[in-house]
Amino acid sequence: TVASKTETVNPQQNAADPAPRPVPAFSVEERELTPEQEAQRKLIRKRMFAAAAAGNTELTIRLGLRLRDRFRLDWEAQLKLADAQRAQGNSAAALAAYRHFVANYSTNSYASEARFRLAELLLARGEQPKAQRLLKRVAADEESPFASKAKSQLEALR
Repeated sequence: TVASKTETVNPQQNAADPAPRPVPAFSVEERELTPEQEAQRKLIRKRMFAAAAAGNTELTIRLGLRLRDRFRLDWEAQLKLADAQRAQGNSAAALAAYRHFVANYSTNSYASEARFRLAELLLARGEQPKAQRLLKRVAADEESPFASKAKSQLEALR
């Protein structure tokens, strides 16, 4: 596993706080982790997944952010973090996390779910045109378990 840091916008910022705050993120330039770093990454990830399984969204988010700030999130951890942020009602952070997932894991089998969740959040914010574009893409993916839900959403929006 590899890691590297650059600056980006913090998806955990308060929705009422319009000024983005920089946080560590990952760039294409990455470095190998030491065995100790890899062990630490695995431990944090394991605790994050246990917290998610227990339904502890607050701890899931705290561990997910720690993992993201220290190491690169894999696709599964990225999706767990986004889901926990959505469940906790932090739509700004969840939007950023789902967008990151879709941008970085667009061919992943869970990308359709991430697009659907992103569309739901955009609809809640009144951003119907953006949401409709995502829903159309999900609906067109016949293999997606979210295709029928997306089609229903699109029908309801007409």
